[in-house]
Amino acid sequence: MKKYQLFLLSVFVSLNVSANEYTASFFGIKSDGITNNTGSIQKAIDYISEHRGGTLVFYVGRYLTGTIHLKSNVKIRLEEGAVLVGASSPYDYNSSTQGARAIIEANGQSNIGIYGKGVIEGSGNTLIKNMNDLLNAGYIKKNSEPGLISFTNCMNVSLNGLHLWNGPYNALTLTECKTVNLEALDINGRNIPSSTGIVAKGCKWVNLKDLFVEVKKEPFINQNNQFVTIQNAITNKGVTL
Repeated sequence: MKKYQLFLLSVFVSLNVSANEYTASFFGIKSDGITNNTGSIQKAIDYISEHRGGTLVFYVGRYLTGTIHLKSNVKIRLEEGAVLVGASSPYDYNSSTQGARAIIEANGQSNIGIYGKGVIEGSGNTLIKNMNDLLNAGYIKKNSEPGLISFTNCMNVSLNGLHLWNGPYNALTLTECKTVNLEALDINGRNIPSSTGIVAKGCKWVNLKDLFVEVKKEPFINQNNQFVTIQNAITNKGVTL
């Protein structure tokens, strides 16, 4: 009888643990690198947020998307071989804050994170060209430059193990966030003249650990932040951030 009860308990625990993880394909999100998944990914995040939070998991494939808005108690896990690819059209990026456009954006959220061994990849020079064409024609404004990740006024933020590649502008922007942990990140924009690493403004309790940053412009812009700790975070030139 005891063995049977233990078996039922183990089944219940395993179901409870897995219940808060959701596979991207369940929501019709395509990994073909062609389909624009912005709406599908956002619906997945909204669903998870409305059901007590959890993790949206991406497996091997290329997932094209414009701006998605991360919400409280929702995390994204990118398994090895999974790539979130930023769209090449500036019109695929929107923001809830002025000038904070990115592939993944959050404003006023808490307990959010992105982790795994996967990649968040910008459209690099292609997006820059499209941006410049629209700027010269007067269709968009200069401050609409989209990065890879942008969090504003968020609390308990974690990024771990990711590759942030080919960002045309800021790879990661943090504005007035509290309790931020950035660990084991590989930021690479070496072939893009306007690529910038991490921009942190007005944040508190920011921890940078085991980071590698190779960009053409500033690797780390540290403005009016409090309680910033840096451990083993270097550029391609061996300089500490």
